[in-house]
Amino acid sequence: MEPTARVLLGAALILVCGGGVTLADAAVVTECGTTVINDTAWLEGHLDCTGLAYDGDENFFAIELVNARLELRDFSILTTDASLGTPYNGVLCTGDCWIDGPGIISGFVKGIYAHRGARVSDATIGPNRQFGVEGLQRESAVRVRNSEVIGNGDYGILASFVWVSDSAMVGNGWTGVSGLQRLRVRDSIIEGNGHDHPYYVEPFGVSGGGDVTLVTNSVIRGNYAGVRNFAERSVLVIKDSLVEDNQASGIWSYGPTIVIDSSVSNNGGDGMISTGGFATLRGTSVVRFNGTACSAGGPCADVVSARRATRAHGAECGSSLRLDRAATWSICEDD
Repeated sequence: MEPTARVLLGAALILVCGGGVTLADAAVVTECGTTVINDTAWLEGHLDCTGLAYDGDENFFAIELVNARLELRDFSILTTDASLGTPYNGVLCTGDCWIDGPGIISGFVKGIYAHRGARVSDATIGPNRQFGVEGLQRESAVRVRNSEVIGNGDYGILASFVWVSDSAMVGNGWTGVSGLQRLRVRDSIIEGNGHDHPYYVEPFGVSGGGDVTLVTNSVIRGNYAGVRNFAERSVLVIKDSLVEDNQASGIWSYGPTIVIDSSVSNNGGDGMISTGGFATLRGTSVVRFNGTACSAGGPCADVVSARRATRAHGAECGSSLRLDRAATWSICEDD
């Protein structure tokens, strides 16, 4: 689209187009539908996009970042529209992008959509109608640090590659955080996700695939189910973490599962179940008091494995079962 006007304000070249504003240099964002290219922009007030007409394009946005940085500066990007008439994406990252808080992105169908790479720090993402942060291209990589992803309708975070640290994924309607090809979670809280799910597949607090799904020094509590590894060739490692008080299973893995110096307890289903690999307890891990909701649905156990279950000296578990539930692995106290 050809620009209809050019305005030079300080160091900022602003192209005012029919579809919005393009910032070609560092500047303040004051209008919804703004694109920032290869530079830094920031807010100096709340950006309310309520009433901005949705044109049917899922790439529609409040702000687009093309290899650019956005500083929220303690303000919000928001809409109060109650339908898909809202701008589809709060922030659309067409190239790599950086979003720095403090500040809030709320009310959109997707809070942030990352075509390639997005780094989010010190921000609150949510509530949004569907996703807090999403990136489903093969190369989409999302890094979230020191942030809250809360109250989104489906996933808190869903992307091909995901790294989360020092953050909270709380009260999202489906799964708290999911990495389709790689997932790393550390020093974070994943709590209360998945209780409004409308689908037949169980939602989880944490869900990963790819090579290794690694959860370190984190709390996974009070979700519909705790942690899932959905790839048979992927290894799930949980270290220095708590997986507790989830409504269904604490840990469900299609591949090998290693729990190190962690506690898995008071989950409604099995404590940990490995359907396609081995289950191993290492260090001072404690897996006990699970199966609190299993009485009507058949036998549950603290440790369930298809191929092998082992327990290192110093680790504890209450009960174990083979996957067919016909025999134990003779590794736990009540076996």
